[in-house]
Amino acid sequence: MLPAFTFRARKNRRLALWAVLLPCLGGMAFAPKDFGSYGGQLFFSDLGEDEAPVPMTQTLKADGTILRFSRGGVPKLVAAGFVNPEGLRFIGNKLWVSDANGDFLAGRRELPDGFIVEISASPKQ
Repeated sequence: MLPAFTFRARKNRRLALWAVLLPCLGGMAFAPKDFGSYGGQLFFSDLGEDEAPVPMTQTLKADGTILRFSRGGVPKLVAAGFVNPEGLRFIGNKLWVSDANGDFLAGRRELPDGFIVEISASPKQ
């Protein structure tokens, strides 16, 4: 389920974003201007279905995704297959995503497990 957003362009070229419903939003970050054809777009993570509590022996669903809002305000899939993509950060020309493979508070998972994923943009065409 994607969060519901309302966009409104203003005369000073600012884009106002109001989050109406954010039950599954993990992290978000604006792409730097030189991030290929996606420069300046808002990237965000969708955690997918909430699974808590989760026993240590149960495999978690890999239903988390990274999306971006196109210049027209339409959500577009960037990457899929994450468990709990929570942190997004642009460093240079790369998007770094932290994916916690478990919910260590509510899920009472005892062993830390997770991933750091690097996403690069294609050069501008």
